[in-house]
Amino acid sequence: MSVLPWPTAVLAEYVREGTAADQRVAVLLYGVTSSLMAVGFQFLWRDILRHDELRRPEVTRAGLAVRNRRFTIGLGVHPAATLLGLIGVPLLLGLMFALAVPYLLPTPDVRGAGAPHPQ
Repeated sequence: MSVLPWPTAVLAEYVREGTAADQRVAVLLYGVTSSLMAVGFQFLWRDILRHDELRRPEVTRAGLAVRNRRFTIGLGVHPAATLLGLIGVPLLLGLMFALAVPYLLPTPDVRGAGAPHPQ
């Protein structure tokens, strides 16, 4: 995760001032980095799914199933966005933005978790 600012900065710079070849290199750098992060996250996520003691008691299996579907999408979208980004950087950026949307949606067990319930 700590390495992501570098490929992001390279992509931003090459989109503004680089040639088409520079942009393709930046897309590959960013895409490979984000794809590797997605794979690493999946290893951590799968470990959490296997070990009940790592989860808070209020997190339900249904909530985990929703999250699991959302998180698994990234494994395919990151490489696809990278390949499409080689055609045009806006395709990469659009797909990466679209990929972020499901992560922002609440899951059933998180909406009210930790919040006091009105009496």
